Amino acid sequence: MKNKNWIFIFICLSSLILNAQVQNGSFESGGSGSTQFWNAVCNSPVTVQPGSTGGGDFALRATSGNTQSCFPGIVYQPVSGLVHGRVYRISVQARLDSLFLPWGNVSVGLGALQNGVMIQPNKVDSTASLNWDNLTVTDTFWSNPTDTPIVILNAGLTGGPALGYAYFDLVEMEEVGGTNNVEEVLHQLEIFPNPVAEILNIELGGQRKPLDIRLMSVSGQQIDWLRFQGNPSIIKLDLTNLAAGIYILEFSDMERYKPKKVIKI
Repeated sequence: MKNKNWIFIFICLSSLILNAQVQNGSFESGGSGSTQFWNAVCNSPVTVQPGSTGGGDFALRATSGNTQSCFPGIVYQPVSGLVHGRVYRISVQARLDSLFLPWGNVSVGLGALQNGVMIQPNKVDSTASLNWDNLTVTDTFWSNPTDTPIVILNAGLTGGPALGYAYFDLVEMEEVGGTNNVEEVLHQLEIFPNPVAEILNIELGGQRKPLDIRLMSVSGQQIDWLRFQGNPSIIKLDLTNLAAGIYILEFSDMERYKPKKVIKI
């Protein structure tokens, strides 16, 4: 099934920029298991045997996030060569562990690293199956100059001393063509001045649909919410009483979603 996840996680992440799209999606090299090109937010993933049905000899085992220690249980790979506004499809074989079962589903999606902030996928495909399940998600890549696109494998969440594991294999990515005009409209949004002391101006470009704006802390707490109808050219937000720090403005027109970082001084 597909859902939306708009959670922001502020974490310092080192990125290895690749020269192709997904590399080592079968998690093996030279007859041995390999996690090369894959990174983790918490526990490092390992390779195990056997692989998925129709796959090779190895699969990736990722540890679920744990509310008492470290979360999210995310394994990710930076990818290059993606073009703003183009549509991409990611597919993967995934399943849960029958003995160490995480809460909820495991999932795959296209996210980004944006100035040290990991932005979770706007769309995901997920499963709660104990058997190998084929997950496929199609999404549009939007970008800022400093964005690094990443393929995200999410191993779910557990609590207390319990462990949870998820398995992944045969990760593939391809461009399916076309552009998303709504996404392009949201990409035209401009905010200034930034850093801001008092009044933040939001220039909407070609926006026509109702627009939701949420002001969020980097930990994901909603501070304010506004909705605008019609076609105002500029929106002014008074941030005078806001404490100094880093915030996120979330823009959504009910179809697509765009975040922008704001620095309050």
